[in-house]
Amino acid sequence: MTEKDVNSTISSPTFDAPAFQYITVFQTVLMTRSPLSIGANETDPVSDQPVLRDSKGIPFIPGTSIAGVLRSYLETWFLAKYGAVEKPTPVDRLFGSTEKNCGQSMLIFDDLYPMGPVRTNVRDMVRISPGTGRTEVHGKFDREVLLPGELFPIRFELRTIQKISELETEVRKTLAALFDLFNGKNGKCQFSLGSRTSRGLGRIGMAPGFAGWNVEEYFIADPGGLKKWILHGANQINKSSKITGCDQLIGEWLKIQNMYRMDVKGLHLELKLKIRDGLIVRGPGRKGYTDDNKPSDSAQFREQLQDGSDYLLIPGTSVTGVIRHRARMIANTVYRSEGADYSEQLISMIFGTGPLCAKPRAGCFKIDEAIIDNPVELRHTRVAIDPWTGGALDHCLFTEDVIYDGTIRLNLSLSVKEKSKEHDFPAMAGLLMLVLRDLWEGDLPVGGEASVGRGVLEGMEGILVAEDKEENLVFKNGMLVSGGSMIPGWVDTFVNWQPIREGDTK
Repeated sequence: MTEKDVNSTISSPTFDAPAFQYITVFQTVLMTRSPLSIGANETDPVSDQPVLRDSKGIPFIPGTSIAGVLRSYLETWFLAKYGAVEKPTPVDRLFGSTEKNCGQSMLIFDDLYPMGPVRTNVRDMVRISPGTGRTEVHGKFDREVLLPGELFPIRFELRTIQKISELETEVRKTLAALFDLFNGKNGKCQFSLGSRTSRGLGRIGMAPGFAGWNVEEYFIADPGGLKKWILHGANQINKSSKITGCDQLIGEWLKIQNMYRMDVKGLHLELKLKIRDGLIVRGPGRKGYTDDNKPSDSAQFREQLQDGSDYLLIPGTSVTGVIRHRARMIANTVYRSEGADYSEQLISMIFGTGPLCAKPRAGCFKIDEAIIDNPVELRHTRVAIDPWTGGALDHCLFTEDVIYDGTIRLNLSLSVKEKSKEHDFPAMAGLLMLVLRDLWEGDLPVGGEASVGRGVLEGMEGILVAEDKEENLVFKNGMLVSGGSMIPGWVDTFVNWQPIREGDTK
């Protein structure tokens, strides 16, 4: 719309002024910190779960996705902070509700489009049967993801009748909590986007070089302010834009961020593990090592960075599958006299029930993808042997690139946001710690070819944060020799745990 068209429209006698008087536009730039999966809910020739694209084939993040995530986090925060309150809540007032005395959303989110061409990767995945430890029938599938390092400008509007400073106190507090969600540790946001976020996908953060927010307020009850918003309010941030930094308004909100952080019952563990022998979580083969530059049949899984280099990692789904399988074995052993009901209840509370269940629900366990530092990659040539003749099978010579040495960074957490499940947290933590002890002592291999000694890890150091305490974990030859004073109490609770059934009291 040209400036002439705008002047003609707002000066028309039939023009109706909007029901709100102030529009505040907030903009910044987000960056993917881990692969992102925003699924299109359909298949295509490339993938079983392709990323969402518009009519021009450009991947994007729907505004509904980020609005829904923020609202979910804020509702959980508000419930944990204040308990059950009368509707509509300040979150309802911000995001809209069908409740009486509550109108449409005050926040309007645009779709998030990338700042340039994006790179995607298709991950081959397989569903493992918990009973047999083998691949399920028809369990092979793949998922397309956006790679780390992609930049997405975010723009949303706050539409109000009065100035922000004149809004209700509780609404301003909720706005403070909303901006605090973008202000996490090490530049990471406190929320994740897309699917499989509990398995390491969808981590995002504020983009380097675009720190802070660009804030513009328009008084649209005045024709001049309305004209300014129509002509300039939709301008998007680009690589040459200058970010104004935290506006004084946002700065005042973030000063009180610690008052509105969600008080969650849980633990966070950072582990550094050493690869004791070989390790391979299979990905596509890669060229190298030979004069003819032939690719191997398989290699350690890796992803590509923005600059074209790659890094090796263990997907969160792989580590979670190993941990969940061992947790089920331990729980079934401890609760043998109680039957499978006890163990399955505890396992489902920790890891969730899965998408194929009648009533799927998310668990309390969350893990990042495990990055492998300083690896040494060597190519092995192997051959399959016929068990009857003892000779080599025809056409069964294969090569694989295996990782030796190197260290693995493992970040995981267990968070209980529901008050009704706080009773079960020590038992969940106890079971998880028993599994992790097997992992850092080398009794729980990760990845493929565990039967020939691959995937054995050894604990080096760690940090455990729980119950308002932070303890350093010290290991010697893979054995925990110092730290973790909370672990024995959690394990005792797990051994004696009984679920609270409906109608029971604590």
